[in-house]
Amino acid sequence: MEKIISKIQKHIYKYQKEELILAIQNIETFVGDYKTKTNTLKITLNQEQKGSNLKMSIVNIPFDIIAEYKMAYQIF
Repeated sequence: MEKIISKIQKHIYKYQKEELILAIQNIETFVGDYKTKTNTLKITLNQEQKGSNLKMSIVNIPFDIIAEYKMAYQIF
């Protein structure tokens, strides 16, 4: 049973890592030269839509976290 759980966890981690790398690439493409390690990126997430009303949440991500992640996992 533990082997199956371990395989599932590895698959989930691999999928999430691929999604995270793609998200970082998109962020860097759209932000371009305006980013620095001290900037904070605001990401809006659509939570719910009813007719013309949209419920959203905002996540703040400092660029230094992205830079640390890239260095730790040697991305790009």
